[in-house]
Amino acid sequence: RLCAAPGPDGWDDAVVSFGRDYLHIVLRLRTLVPEWVEDYAGPPELIDAVDGGRPVAIEELRGRVQELAERVAGEEAEPDRRCWLLAQLRGIATALRWLGGEQLSYTELFERCHGASVELVGDHQFEQAHALLDRALPGRGDIGTRYRAWRQTQLIPRGRLGASLELLAEEMRRRCQDQFGLPSGELVRWELVSGERYAGNATYLGQRLTRIRINGYLPISAPRLLELVCHEAYPGHHTENVCKQASLIEGAGREELAVFVYPTPQPLISEGLACCAIEALLGDDAEQQAAACLQPEGIAYDHETAAPVRTAQQLLLPVRSNIALMLDAETPAQQIDDYARTWLLEDAEQIGKSISQIQCRSWRPYESCYPIGLALCRPYAVAGARRFEDLLHRQLVPADLAQ
Repeated sequence: RLCAAPGPDGWDDAVVSFGRDYLHIVLRLRTLVPEWVEDYAGPPELIDAVDGGRPVAIEELRGRVQELAERVAGEEAEPDRRCWLLAQLRGIATALRWLGGEQLSYTELFERCHGASVELVGDHQFEQAHALLDRALPGRGDIGTRYRAWRQTQLIPRGRLGASLELLAEEMRRRCQDQFGLPSGELVRWELVSGERYAGNATYLGQRLTRIRINGYLPISAPRLLELVCHEAYPGHHTENVCKQASLIEGAGREELAVFVYPTPQPLISEGLACCAIEALLGDDAEQQAAACLQPEGIAYDHETAAPVRTAQQLLLPVRSNIALMLDAETPAQQIDDYARTWLLEDAEQIGKSISQIQCRSWRPYESCYPIGLALCRPYAVAGARRFEDLLHRQLVPADLAQ
């Protein structure tokens, strides 16, 4: 059935499309907390309707979420689509309860919004990472000091960053096309920027186009540049967005995928996919392949050391999640600082900034999406030859990955 024009309050009670109603709810959520919604690439007329309508109250929006959830559960829909929409709506409803003042802990928010459990990861895993680094890094003594000294030898000169990025991006795109396939017309617009806090950031603009900004002001090592290219573009966030645009939004009319909502299961799978992107694309000799790619630019790339370093960094990924849990538990600041300095590899100044960034997240549970997403997506992706393609093309929820 066709969608009627929105009423004067911006709501369209005649809309019967699950996807269109979901987008309308999410855009209303964005008026309450703009930082919770990104990468909207749906119909522009919905933005006009929301912007031109009256402000929405939290309780009213919760009612709309409940109404749509009941409709999705009660009407005929593809099972995977129904499951995805209900999981997303459950996350949004929980986030609205928290926004309205309900006391919910970090672990409760994560489980109800992201669809998986989170808990403190024990020190044994981090000890394993440090032991691996101790064997791999040159010199003796403090692991963090040795890591930072080694990283200095791998930095890309700023004058060569653009050319190095172009080489890696083109090679990863070619391999991604050969291995997983890419929809026609997909494009990444790479930009070197300065003055930002992030190292890299991807914004999906719709129409199979992503803008990815790389912070050229920060010192970037060759292994880190490989990570940024794979995580943000090929076969990470950009590839996921354009594949789902082609196969699910355009191919199956599932408009609900045309937006990214933080307090939902969606980012858990998206970040998990991106965190195992290097491994999925390049396998065990990823560092050696990247070093060969950058050789024409004369870029230093110690691939023999970079491989165990990357493994150790993934083992250390839950440290920041643990810090977020400690902050939620109101652990004393000095204890958190000591804990971070014990396990993280950065210097004291950077560690302080990292803790502040976790504290300042508009949606703090997002911090755990990286390690938990990786823990779910990696076993799923390696269980079968085409499983990573499932992550790129299918409308999955965390429970699907545990099967």
